[in-house]
Amino acid sequence: FLKNGEILDVGSGESIFSKLLKKNFKVTSLDLPSAKIINPEVIKADFLKWNPGKKFDAVVFWESLEHTAYPQKYIKKAASILKPGGYVFIEYPRYNCWEAGIFKSFWFHLDPPRHLSHFTPIGLDNLLSKIKLTTIYRSGVFALEYTIGGFVVSILNLFPKQPTDFFQNSRNLLLILFLIPLIFISALIEVGFFLLGQSPISLT
Repeated sequence: FLKNGEILDVGSGESIFSKLLKKNFKVTSLDLPSAKIINPEVIKADFLKWNPGKKFDAVVFWESLEHTAYPQKYIKKAASILKPGGYVFIEYPRYNCWEAGIFKSFWFHLDPPRHLSHFTPIGLDNLLSKIKLTTIYRSGVFALEYTIGGFVVSILNLFPKQPTDFFQNSRNLLLILFLIPLIFISALIEVGFFLLGQSPISLT
């Protein structure tokens, strides 16, 4: 979508995204004032109150918009600091995917109380249209750390909570051995979900 330009990464964490982009992009990384971030290049500020003093070619929310209680306000703010023809990219857990339906309250990506909002592709489209943004692209994402890892943890959530001495308790060795093939099985299932348009992670 963009070959160069100025990007704002909202909810950037340690600003890993900016390191992955080529040098023809200039990335401003922003996170909460309370975030425990070491990288001094990350701006710590309340996005809704923050004045960047400039506009951006794109604003990105990589797995961060679901952590907000008022996502429409965040999207509206993002739209207000876009250059003409700019983009908003949102990657998020898809609330109406098959995986969520299978695990229900045990689904890893519900993640209460850290996730305050949950989205479906159509629901997000509705939010965007209210702010006069047009959805031009929507796709599932095969992100290993969120898909395979999320499936494995969702299965583990079905079992009673483990004690704090998990790795010191010999009875748990069987569970550890169970995890090894489970990772491979989860990978196959997630590939199937992705090919069938049911990835638990979506990008709009």
